[in-house]
Amino acid sequence: MYEIKPISVSEINRLAKNLLEEHIGPVMIIGEVSNLMVAKSGHCYFSLKDAQAQISCVYFRQYHSEKMTLNNGDEIQVMASISLYEPRGTFQCIVSHVMPVGYGKKQAELDALKRKLSKEGLFDQHKKKTLPALPHTVGVITSPNGAAIFDFIKTLQLRMPLIEIIIFPAVVQGDSAPQSLINALYESTKYDCDVLVMTRGGGSTEDLWAFNDEQLIRTIATMTPPVVSAVGHEVDVTLSDLVADERAATPTAAAERISPNQHTLLDNLEHISFQISRSIDQRLKYLFEKCFQLNKRLITPEQAIERISDKVQHFSTHMSLLMHSKLEQLYQKVHRQWLLISTLKPNYIEQEQQLAVLQQKIDWLLLQTLNHKKEQLQKSVELLNLLNPLHTLERGYSITSTNKTKGVKYVDQVHTGDAIHIQLCDGAITATIDEVTSN
Repeated sequence: MYEIKPISVSEINRLAKNLLEEHIGPVMIIGEVSNLMVAKSGHCYFSLKDAQAQISCVYFRQYHSEKMTLNNGDEIQVMASISLYEPRGTFQCIVSHVMPVGYGKKQAELDALKRKLSKEGLFDQHKKKTLPALPHTVGVITSPNGAAIFDFIKTLQLRMPLIEIIIFPAVVQGDSAPQSLINALYESTKYDCDVLVMTRGGGSTEDLWAFNDEQLIRTIATMTPPVVSAVGHEVDVTLSDLVADERAATPTAAAERISPNQHTLLDNLEHISFQISRSIDQRLKYLFEKCFQLNKRLITPEQAIERISDKVQHFSTHMSLLMHSKLEQLYQKVHRQWLLISTLKPNYIEQEQQLAVLQQKIDWLLLQTLNHKKEQLQKSVELLNLLNPLHTLERGYSITSTNKTKGVKYVDQVHTGDAIHIQLCDGAITATIDEVTSN
């Protein structure tokens, strides 16, 4: 029986490498560039693909000039030797020369679609919707098992845990991905989402190709909530990035873009609260000062009565002095007439009769003057009585006050259970309010 001798992994990789290098000489390969990565060392790593397959390639720096440029989507032909990278057991082409052929068919189709959609206005900046400042519900269209959703949820919960997250599962690569993403978008319309995030992690150009599907781009453009596209890495740009209302470089960046930082928000709220509190304090201080100044100008009913009484007393005294002065003038005039009569020598009886008539006339004038002055005084007293609050009280009215309010005019100045003081024309009453009724 033939016995197979076991060998190590490194030995089998070395045998495979020797077999490839010895039996397959330098070959010319044509294909489309994808997954291009330029290392800091200057070496280029990329894949060459066609419609059915792809192969990994490495283009070492010593084989190309610094002016040489490669881009994803370029169709090139390369001179290469087939080898195997032993540490990983990776089958690869060692490229020694690159000759550009042109854009690949797939890239050309993408560029044509991009021009078409741009001409229709699907990428116009003025059509972009503004993201809400603080969304309540966020819909996420992505694979529920990918790393993208976990990064997104972690970041969002750290920044604003109050935001509700609804995941709409979708296939994010492959032939079925475009329709799956479209179905997820339509499913999101059944919920009240404030913003939609379409996301997936990085990958090759082929992995992200589903996000260039024309029907998907048109569906994104019809969404009512604003849409954020966070597909691949920062260097990856798909048509979904162009049609979306905003583009984020990564799922984490998308979470940061749609949510405010809760700590910053709390700081802002605290600052606003302080500003409002200070404004209220300043307003209250102004109102208290205004009330104090107005209160100083108010007088009580007692003070008003006292002022009116002073005016009446002053007027009465003035009238009395005026009457005495008038009487004194009349007496002086009578005395002068008497002296004049006594010096005359005509018939004494006739003079005496004239004097009697004159005396009667003086008495009549004096009486008329006194009556006129009394009428003036009475009218003045009546006018003052009309202004006297006590006169109003005599007609059945009263003045109501409390310990806090002098002169209650409105029902909202008192409350049930308050003690009130009622001033009447002949006294005062202290009472307690049982009920307050507004007209």
